[in-house]
Amino acid sequence: MAFWAKKTSVNITISMLPLLKVEIKMRGHRMWIDDIIRKAIEEGQFDNLPGHGRPLNLHEDSHTPYELRGAYRIMRQAGATLPWIGQRKQIEADIEEARQFLRRAWQWYTKQGNTRQAQERWRADQLQFQQMVKALNRRIRDYNLIAPHPQVHLYMLDFEHELQRVQ
Repeated sequence: MAFWAKKTSVNITISMLPLLKVEIKMRGHRMWIDDIIRKAIEEGQFDNLPGHGRPLNLHEDSHTPYELRGAYRIMRQAGATLPWIGQRKQIEADIEEARQFLRRAWQWYTKQGNTRQAQERWRADQLQFQQMVKALNRRIRDYNLIAPHPQVHLYMLDFEHELQRVQ
């Protein structure tokens, strides 16, 4: 038998709160933790733990500083959201509104044909959309500075890319 395949028996003591001390035996590659936990449950070692009988609070925000979690929990219960979440939702709604403006302008332009009036209006609509993109990008930059984690950052809008999306 190779040295890494040799069966061994190791005793490990784990302290789970002051109420529960369990000795876990490992034999080979299997842990008998299920039997040990079942035995502890039968003996009532889990009965008087803090929070027993209450649902788990799965709404803790790991991105929120510990000292602000209580205040944010009260806000959430009152129906309010974290400031950066509300700001993100508003920016996303404004992005969609700007994109709808550009889609409507493009649809109008394509229906009018290649007339001088249609071209002038399309250029004016493009300039207006470009100003919208600049303003939105400023707001996105400000939002990204206060957002707690890069995963929730918003991407900046690219005017040329947005034009290509509608055409």
